[in-house]
Formats: sequence, structure tokens, C-alpha cells
Amino acid sequence: MLDFLQPRERMKLEWLRNQVPPDPKRGAWERVIEKTRTMMGSWVCVGKITHLAMTIPGTQYLFQSQTQEKAEDLITYAKILWGQQADWLKMEFPLDRNLSDLPKDLIAWANGSQIKGIPNDPDKVRAHHPTGMLMDECRYISDFNMNRQTALPAVRFLIMLSTCGAGEFADFKNA
Repeated sequence: MLDFLQPRERMKLEWLRNQVPPDPKRGAWERVIEKTRTMMGSWVCVGKITHLAMTIPGTQYLFQSQTQEKAEDLITYAKILWGQQADWLKMEFPLDRNLSDLPKDLIAWANGSQIKGIPNDPDKVRAHHPTGMLMDECRYISDFNMNRQTALPAVRFLIMLSTCGAGEFADFKNA
């Protein structure tokens, strides 16, 4: 299992142990990543979370963006990554149904894990109990702080990406 999903006392990486809150009531492991379009930061994070969903059974992850359509684009990235992998990996980590039968906002594996795309809405975050969450283009999520505060008690990790450091996102990352 990945180190940052382990209980703090079982983490092997010293530098990571120092980054994780010692008290689970404090909330999730958080990372703010400022990106540029050429970095392909969204793809990297989607790839990492897709790997987690494939290899850790029974976990749920959320991809949040400013609109449902943009959240569905992130799910499409995960579907592309799954679809383009070698056949032996598809057999090792099968989906719970045919790729073409999945809704636009969901990818789900036979191991019980899934990734769901949601729009900018704190109530959508409250409706799920995710293991982790990716907030893409945080600067453009109008209720960034409310979404973040809603997610923290529920998730083990929260990754926040944005190409621009303005608005509530800038206030948060500069604090």
C-alpha cells in the first residue's frame, strides 16, 4: 500500500511522516500544486489516482472541477489510461462492466473501487465518502474553501491543482 495512505506510525518514509498530520481528527493529507498547461499536471494526478483505484480494493475517489463537463473530462482521462494499458493489466484489474456501458462521470472496477466526477458544489462532496479527492483548477472553483473544508474530514488525501493563483485559492495557498 502507498505510504501516504498508511497510518502515520506505519509510514516508512521519514520525510512523508513529517508531512502527515499526527492527529487524524486534524484532517487529510493535503497538497497544493501550481501547474502550467505544459506540465500535464491533471493527467499525472489522474494517473496516480487511477493506479490507486485499480490496486486498492473498495476505495472511492472524487475528481472535482468547476463544471460537471470538466469533471467528466477528468474521468475520460482515467478511462483512456485504463483502455490504453496492456491487455494483461486489463485482465488483472477489470472494470465492473464494459467501458462503453459506464456513465460519463464514473469509472468503476470489479474490485469495488471507483472514481466519480463531480462539479463545484459542497453538497456533492458531502454525498460521498471518498478515500481521496482531486480538485482540478481550484482557482476557478467559486466555493473553493467551502469544498475544501467539506472534503477534509472525509478524505485521507486532497490534491489541489490550479494554473492560476488568484481568488480564494491564492488566499489559501499563501496563508
